[in-house]
Amino acid sequence: DFSPSDKYLVSSSRDRSIGIYKINPEDPKHPTSKNRLVRFYQHDETAIISGSRDKNIIIWDIATDDTKPTKICSEGFEKPVTAVQFAHNKTPEGKYVFVAGLENGVV
Repeated sequence: DFSPSDKYLVSSSRDRSIGIYKINPEDPKHPTSKNRLVRFYQHDETAIISGSRDKNIIIWDIATDDTKPTKICSEGFEKPVTAVQFAHNKTPEGKYVFVAGLENGVV
């Protein structure tokens, strides 16, 4: 997924790590978690969301230090996460809203 400014690219790999790449130079950053999916918050470059088969979703802060993302929050589910996406807007309190799809078809 590309960041809104196209300055960054985030990816998840087969080894379930997240890569955050500045488009130029080539410098991957890897938060530690077993991730399968990753998306940028599309209105700025402050956060990414990751989902995994280990039944967790994590929101990562990348605004503070894009070389070392920090965990904002995490949420566990009963089934593996197969899809994640941020909502277009935050809540009036400034909290992120997201949707998740689980392996059993629950959204």
